[in-house]
Amino acid sequence: MVRPSGALALLALLVCAGCKGRPSGTEEGDKPDLVVLVRTARVERQTVRELVEAAGTVVPSLGTEAQVAAQVAGTVVAVLKDEGQEVATGEPVLEIDASVLREEARQAEAEVRRAEADERLTREKLERAKSLFARGIAAAKDVAEAEATHTGALQALGRARAGDQVAQIHERRSVVRSPVQGTVLHRLVAPGQYVQPDTILFSVAPMAHLDLSAVVPASELARLRVGQEGELDCPGPDAASPRGEVKLVAPALDPASGTATVRVAITNEARTLRPGMFCRVRLVADRHDSTLVVPVSAVTFKEAEQKGTVAVVDGDVARVTEVTTGIREGTRVEILDGLEEGDRVVSEGSYGLADGTKLRFQ
Repeated sequence: MVRPSGALALLALLVCAGCKGRPSGTEEGDKPDLVVLVRTARVERQTVRELVEAAGTVVPSLGTEAQVAAQVAGTVVAVLKDEGQEVATGEPVLEIDASVLREEARQAEAEVRRAEADERLTREKLERAKSLFARGIAAAKDVAEAEATHTGALQALGRARAGDQVAQIHERRSVVRSPVQGTVLHRLVAPGQYVQPDTILFSVAPMAHLDLSAVVPASELARLRVGQEGELDCPGPDAASPRGEVKLVAPALDPASGTATVRVAITNEARTLRPGMFCRVRLVADRHDSTLVVPVSAVTFKEAEQKGTVAVVDGDVARVTEVTTGIREGTRVEILDGLEEGDRVVSEGSYGLADGTKLRFQ
């Protein structure tokens, strides 16, 4: 038997290797199909809102804060209310030393008594002069002089009574009373302090109704109007998230910052909010109910923010679909055109997906 040479053996091996071939149906250069792992979501009908976000400070409701001032001069002898305490309308909050005022009132009252006595005396003299003149005993000049004297006494009595009224008022004003019902926000005076008329002593405001004074940029003003709802977020140990309503949109901008003030009325019956607290607010500029929404992550937005594409699931492949979007709220976006309720869309992993890409679902 003749053995093949080494060269022939090597050639046979190469031929046999070539005879193994490729699997049926596979052409040279083919690549396996690309499969992308994705998460999906359904197109649903929900409510979405267009929000304007702002921040500001809780303040007394517009026009409700009262500045309580001294109306007479004197030394403070007693402070009857302190910060945080409730006061009723007309309730005493402070006392000023009234010893000088009482003496002035006593003197004014005595002056009234003297003036009344003078008026009686001059009236009697006038009546006597008229009687004597009627009997031909007194001259007309005597009657005229008596009338002038009585007129002067009447005028003096009027001045005395007016002075007495002022003195009595000043004495009563030594007890300072709150003009409104509310809570003492600030106490600006201490016992022993000498105060002048118009010195501010306290500020008092109702706490059941407060305002949030917030600032918004000029670009947002066109979307805001009185009556819109607002949701507050007030961080802190007594955190509260009450609702409010826009009561004022300032007609003018702050030229330095280019912003405008917005006042949001807040009901604070639980007293969880206090003037000076910093809060954020979401103002509802628009609201669409029962509208189609998808996760924002499902949309690949184009340069025009209202246009984009969504990968719709068709079996196990992606069908890239043009959509028109509307309001965005948080992680959701409204779909105005391009999708139907119940459609299944790729919510994670859609970026860069080509039409027809095979999908595997998490």
